[in-house]
Amino acid sequence: MSFVHLHLHTAFSFHQSSIRIDRLVAQCADLGFRRCAITDANTLAGAVRFYVAARAAGITPILGCELTVHAEDGDDAVVLLARDLAGYSSLCRLVTCAQQDRKHPGVTMEQLGMHADGVIALYGAPGGALCRTLGERQEQQAKELLRQMWTVFGTSLYLDVQNPLRTDSQRMLYRYRELSRKTGVLACATVPVVEEDRGGNQPAPAILILDDSP
Repeated sequence: MSFVHLHLHTAFSFHQSSIRIDRLVAQCADLGFRRCAITDANTLAGAVRFYVAARAAGITPILGCELTVHAEDGDDAVVLLARDLAGYSSLCRLVTCAQQDRKHPGVTMEQLGMHADGVIALYGAPGGALCRTLGERQEQQAKELLRQMWTVFGTSLYLDVQNPLRTDSQRMLYRYRELSRKTGVLACATVPVVEEDRGGNQPAPAILILDDSP
């Protein structure tokens, strides 16, 4: 089984990544990757460019996005991947909903439910509500959050499990494993990518400077 990046932001996720699509596709080809996804924040702006470049390089493009999900107790996030053409159409509708408020883009659970056809969902990445509740050992709350997403996506829902290499990482991975076992929701291991090469030009500080600019 080959590795596939399923959680990757490009420069179209402004203030988050500096990865250019042409360089991304070239590096995927150099590494022998047969498939790759892009999941920019609340946008599909790079989807067509990535699709054309990847196909030309013999790489299967997986189109997706990471959407902010508005809730009464704060914002959450979910990574969505198009399974097919119907899924891409659903993503287009969801991104349109998300961009109605340019200052605070995002969708509601109701909007997710209206446009879930053909979509695969990865839920639970660090920084989100599910990870936070697991960190606070609120298992019932975590199950409820997962149940809400299951209501929308059903068997197309996967736990987004990452290892941020913190002191509590092993404990958190155990809690994700137990949550998967008790709920029956399968886990998917991902690595959030925002840089082309960790040994390269280190673009993150420049992005932070832009983010702090008036």
